[in-house]
Amino acid sequence: MYTLSLGQTSPSDMVGTIADNKEYGFYSEIFRRIRNLANHFGYGITNATAQVAKTVKPPLKDILMRCTNTFSSIEPKGYLEIESSMMMEEYSGYYSRTIKTFEALGGIFASFQSVTIFLIMTLVIMTVFMIDPSVIPLGYITSVLATILMYILFRSSAPSERTVYIGKYPPKLYTLMKWSALTLIPASAALSGYAYITLGAPYAFIILGLAVTVPGIFGYLLERRVALIDKNYPTFLKALGENLASTTDLKTSLGFILHMELGPLRKLVSAALARVKLDINHRQALETLSEEAASYQVHMSNKILLDSLGRGSDPLVIGNALGNRVVKFLEFRKMRDVVANNFQMVVLVTQPLTVVLLSVLEVLSVFMSQYLAGLSTFGFSVMPITLIVVGNTVVIFVTAVVNALTVKTVSGAYWGTFLLNLGILLVISGVAWIAAHVLIETALSSMPALQIPMPGS
Repeated sequence: MYTLSLGQTSPSDMVGTIADNKEYGFYSEIFRRIRNLANHFGYGITNATAQVAKTVKPPLKDILMRCTNTFSSIEPKGYLEIESSMMMEEYSGYYSRTIKTFEALGGIFASFQSVTIFLIMTLVIMTVFMIDPSVIPLGYITSVLATILMYILFRSSAPSERTVYIGKYPPKLYTLMKWSALTLIPASAALSGYAYITLGAPYAFIILGLAVTVPGIFGYLLERRVALIDKNYPTFLKALGENLASTTDLKTSLGFILHMELGPLRKLVSAALARVKLDINHRQALETLSEEAASYQVHMSNKILLDSLGRGSDPLVIGNALGNRVVKFLEFRKMRDVVANNFQMVVLVTQPLTVVLLSVLEVLSVFMSQYLAGLSTFGFSVMPITLIVVGNTVVIFVTAVVNALTVKTVSGAYWGTFLLNLGILLVISGVAWIAAHVLIETALSSMPALQIPMPGS
């Protein structure tokens, strides 16, 4: 709205522009309600905004109430400039508090997973002294539900932030990620199911993890490409604004920008210049650049830039305002990446530890079933080994999925990060399970009567 106010626009035009663009999300829905009240019920833009403000909660309610002063002003630019700066500062404070919350929840998350695993171990070991073993599935169900609830807690605390935008012309990396996921994951799921029956759960995890890692790598490369484009995008915006202010010609401006250091964005700018030379209109050329970049920041900033330039706004002011906005969001993302990297390291450590503990639990269960249950004097119960093996498999798989989802939520990343982390965690789980089983079997080799079956066999 601030950039629109720099040109020839009116309150109804500003409201209509936001209402007609679904990219503005919830704001688009709110402004459609304002426009409907103003046009169909005769409220007028200012009164309609005040009426809609009564139906929403703070801080949006406060923003809309301040917009009533803006819409009734002869010079809305000053109001909107102050409002834009104030909202960015408020969002900065909210983002900083969220990062601190993530730091606190990270330690709680790791401790909580350890507690649930020890809960399972305690219940399973105590089963040998009980007649009814139905407490075992209850322990596994409690562990799974607790892990999922912790993820929901992270999800509710995380700010919604999109990094990747997929339009009509997605990049090749997205296509590779999509088709490799559609082909490899179903095939590997069937193969891992067969491996689970014949070889055991660890080998099934390794097969599925390797297959999931392939689309995850493509998705991770896509996210890195988007991050590099976003890093160079403020330079593009400011240079474009400066050149359009002096030349008023997009072809000349793009040609000059190509001489600057733009990283992977340079190739997209060159393609946009080629389209402009073919007499493709400016809006289509820049929208195609946004879709090929696959960056949500590029997509939204280009849309704001085009809407503002179409109303005669000063390109120099717009370029600087949008460039500074992107720089601010990049600073937020760096703060979030630091916390996400630390959390990822915690997950990579706790996941194999969880697997090792459950593997030890299985060996202890076999030991107590073979040795203690045979002591008729004490009346020890036979432990359901098959149920324990299946429960361990489910807990390890759910923990890997939840850990990967939590890392994605904390980092605010795309699905490539989730797939890559899930694949790595599954492979680590399988390798740790096999290694723990071999080590424990070697340590107990002095007991020839004790035969430890492979998990899932």
